[in-house]
Amino acid sequence: ENLGEALAGEKAHTSAFEARMRVDEYCKTLCRKKYTPQEMEEFQDFAILEYRVNMRLDSLPIAEMNRFAYEDDPDKTIEMYNLGYALGGKLEDALSNSEKPEAPADSYVLNNHLR
Repeated sequence: ENLGEALAGEKAHTSAFEARMRVDEYCKTLCRKKYTPQEMEEFQDFAILEYRVNMRLDSLPIAEMNRFAYEDDPDKTIEMYNLGYALGGKLEDALSNSEKPEAPADSYVLNNHLR
């Protein structure tokens, strides 16, 4: 951590995640936590503002890859990388139409896993 990171509020913390190469693991629980309604409201505000979680692995930033198809040529795609991953998002954006439960219009989800 350097002075600029500290002044900008970007203090680095050690994560409890363990990363191993060439080891397949599926849905391994890191921790369990209950949030208060006030904390969930803060998370919702951060999701609305499109906050991203930034992490580093071996001093390199992790990134999220998104693939987009061109409207006029769906077979042609472009890959884009965004640093980190979204803290959360609107429920309608997170689920397909068949998975959507009956929920209020402005329901948000908190990303609680990495893959």
